[in-house]
Amino acid sequence: MVEDIIKYLKKYVILPSEESYLIMALYVMHTWAIGAARSTPYIYIHSPTKGSGKTRCLEVMQTIMRNPVQALDITPSALFRMIEEQQPTLMIDEVDTIWHGARNDDLRKVLNGGYRRGNVVWRMHKGQPTPFNTFGPKLLAGIFNLQLPDTVRDRSIPIVMRKRKEGEEVQAFYPEEAQEEANKLIAQIESWYGKNKDKLMKRLPPMEDIGDRQWEIAEPLVLIAESIGLGDRARDAIRFLFKTVEGHRSKDVNILQQIMEAFGEDDKIFTEELLPQLEGNWTADKLAKELSIVGIHSTTVRKGNRVLKGYKREQFAAALGELDSIVITTEDSHETVG
Repeated sequence: MVEDIIKYLKKYVILPSEESYLIMALYVMHTWAIGAARSTPYIYIHSPTKGSGKTRCLEVMQTIMRNPVQALDITPSALFRMIEEQQPTLMIDEVDTIWHGARNDDLRKVLNGGYRRGNVVWRMHKGQPTPFNTFGPKLLAGIFNLQLPDTVRDRSIPIVMRKRKEGEEVQAFYPEEAQEEANKLIAQIESWYGKNKDKLMKRLPPMEDIGDRQWEIAEPLVLIAESIGLGDRARDAIRFLFKTVEGHRSKDVNILQQIMEAFGEDDKIFTEELLPQLEGNWTADKLAKELSIVGIHSTTVRKGNRVLKGYKREQFAAALGELDSIVITTEDSHETVG
């Protein structure tokens, strides 16, 4: 069954590794088995540039996931009411724009809580304090621009997309034509879930080489994999995505994230006003040297009547792309599933 889901995905989408295909297939099954799950990972589908297949990936996943609902620029109140009433698999495309230049703390809080069953938000409803459920599977997709809050990213399994290479081909995707095959997969998943629900409510020993939060969100996928004899491969895939994909964001990304936050809603910042907002003892020369490693150099910036050395937000696009564009191919990844 997992092999069938992977085959279906490969028809239409280029994912960066066999590990990514396996995790996405398990996640499809997880959306149908959400009734047995104590927690849920978010899937963070992202890339440094446009045209890497993120939206197409969501479109294809939509045909085989349970109760998918697409949302662009959703408000916190709409989000928790939708979850309470519809129990959807929520897909938020262009998530990079939601926090760009805005805080949206209420939305962040709803997403922070929504990975664990039982987490609710309290709101007044018909004159009474009322709990609203926030738990449910969610797929987030967008350009990686360091705007997605750390707390949301920490609840996510990363899938880093890339543009197709020369010679890589996929079939044209027409949902109405793909749906017949998708429905057969859904029938298989529903049959599997009916037979395996009790197995998915167990507890497993945690993986020792990933963090506690990472294990909490990964456990439902490992339980699914265990039920079909792919437990070790699932653990390897999770380890690969967390360690290989996320592990490259070291001090370079930390400093870039601090700088992006310092910009606020502005597109320009003077070095002299940037330095006090950074953690540690930074000088202009030290910062310039550090940023030069990722190809960013100070420039002349005009703000009002003042002209000083500083930085522009647009300078960071290429650097972020380089930092977040690990090209993971099947040669880099583990053996294929099936």
